[in-house]
Amino acid sequence: METELAAAWIALGGVALGALTGVIAARIQACPAHRAAEAAFTQAETAYRAALDSAREQIRATAAQNTGSARRQVYAAFISEAHKLQVAVAEIDLDFYGPTVDTKEARRILDHVDKAAALVFLEGPQEVSGAAWEVYNEAVAGLTDYEGSDDVRAVWAQAVHAGREPQLRTALDRIRRLMRE
Repeated sequence: METELAAAWIALGGVALGALTGVIAARIQACPAHRAAEAAFTQAETAYRAALDSAREQIRATAAQNTGSARRQVYAAFISEAHKLQVAVAEIDLDFYGPTVDTKEARRILDHVDKAAALVFLEGPQEVSGAAWEVYNEAVAGLTDYEGSDDVRAVWAQAVHAGREPQLRTALDRIRRLMRE
C-alpha cells in the first residue's frame, strides 16, 4: 500500500507540476499578447480622443461662424432701418419751414429701428449695442423736437410775412449746424 500511496503522491505531484508548468507557460505566452492588446487599446483611445477633439473644434468653429453670420445680419438690418430713418428725417428737414410737419412715416420707421436695436442688443457686444441705442434715442429726441415745433413754425410764418426769411433761415441753419457738431 505504501507503494501505491507513493505512486499516488508522485502522480499528484506530477499533475500539480504539469498544471503549474502549463499555467506558467500560458502566462509567458499571454504576456506579449496582453502587451499588444494594451498597445492596441492605447492607440484606439488616442485615435478616439483625437477624433473627439477634432469634432469639438469643428463645432466651435461652426458656432463662431454662425454667430458672426447672425451678427452681420442683425447689424445690416439695423443699419438699413437707420438709413431709412435718416432719409425720412431728411424729408422732414426739407419741409421744416413749412406750415406743418408730418412725422408719421419717420415714427413708423423709428419702430423698426427700435426692434433692430433690440436685436443688436441681443447679439452684442456692448459697444455696438450702446451705439445702436444712442442712434435710436437721438432719433426719438429729434422727432419729438420736430413734432413740438408748431410755435417755431408760427413765428417763422410771421418772419416770412415781414420779409426776414433769408436772414432767419441763414441764422437757423447755422444754429442747427453748430448743434450737430
